[in-house]
Amino acid sequence: MQMTSDKKSKQLHVLMEMSALINSTLDPDQVRMRAIESAMNLVDAEAASLLMIDESSNELVFEVAVGKKGKNLNEVRLKKGDGIAGWVAEHGVAQLVLDTQSDARFFSRIDELCGFTTRDLICVPVRSKEKIIGVLEAVNRKKGQFESADVDLLSTLANQVAIALENAFLHKKNLAQLTEMVSAEKQHQSEKDLLLKDLHDGIGGITANINILSELALKGESLAGMKKALAVIAELSREGVAEIRSFMNGLENGEGTWNDLAAELRRHGSCITEPHNINFDITTNVSNGDEKPGIFLYFMLFRIAREALTNIIKHSCARNVEVDFTAGSNGIALRVRDDGIGLKEGAVTGRGLANMKARAGEIGGWLTITSGPGTCVQFSTSDSAAMSKEYSA
Repeated sequence: MQMTSDKKSKQLHVLMEMSALINSTLDPDQVRMRAIESAMNLVDAEAASLLMIDESSNELVFEVAVGKKGKNLNEVRLKKGDGIAGWVAEHGVAQLVLDTQSDARFFSRIDELCGFTTRDLICVPVRSKEKIIGVLEAVNRKKGQFESADVDLLSTLANQVAIALENAFLHKKNLAQLTEMVSAEKQHQSEKDLLLKDLHDGIGGITANINILSELALKGESLAGMKKALAVIAELSREGVAEIRSFMNGLENGEGTWNDLAAELRRHGSCITEPHNINFDITTNVSNGDEKPGIFLYFMLFRIAREALTNIIKHSCARNVEVDFTAGSNGIALRVRDDGIGLKEGAVTGRGLANMKARAGEIGGWLTITSGPGTCVQFSTSDSAAMSKEYSA
């Protein structure tokens, strides 16, 4: 009578420990290991294992196996219906097997891998919200054989394991979502800082040049010199307005798609080349047109194209311009070609072209410039890193 009382006291203690585990850890690996240890202690077994269903293959995988040579089972997979564990996973009914060698369902390959002899076992389903997610198995009672009461105890433990695993997986999922949100916020802030820097450098440089020319014009005595300075100031003012308009368009198109960017490149290219009698042609190949590149990538690509076209208008004496824009799973390519006089010696290292190269690097790509006759400015990425916004800002 005393032995029975002591046994029940021990079993109750193990169940209470498992229940406490639910509130003490959110590590799925720790939950699984504690579950196996608890199962062995609860029913006084020589070995135990927890097999979870891999939803991608619908197979049972040995997540944890404790006992002699339990590590040998780490790579073993069972189909539903294979072995007693597979049968329980398929039917959802706990099994008490007192003589495994005479049970046709017994899968002896497991014993062969472990150098172990299974005499008797208990196998119970692990359910989460009425869905079977695995099985819990206890093997070989140390003294005597397993009893029906042991099945009830192991089933109770399996319920606790399911709750603990569900909580741990939910925590892991929430933590991943939080990490993703923090990462996205950091990226957004980084992109915002770069956009503001780009605006400051562009408008700031133009404003500084206007201020210098204004001072020189005020101090000059030549009417021709003043007119020349005013003409340059007027040109710089137009550039400043275009710079601000470009920035505002980028903000407005923050939710723009790849198709929107292709359309904006077409509209802007035609708009700025036609007054200079330059024929403009654009070819676009966008395979995921409804996806959104994000404001930073959208804005930087537009800026690269705009600056390339502006340089053509100012310096190339070109009659024709061709733009090719591609966006797909293999990456991004933007090419701007003209049939003008080409670059002057040393122009490839100029500030404007250096700015374009810097922008290309900021969005995970690179810029190449070749001069021929004509000039070709080409931006590209080797893969979809920039398109998925995983580039390093």
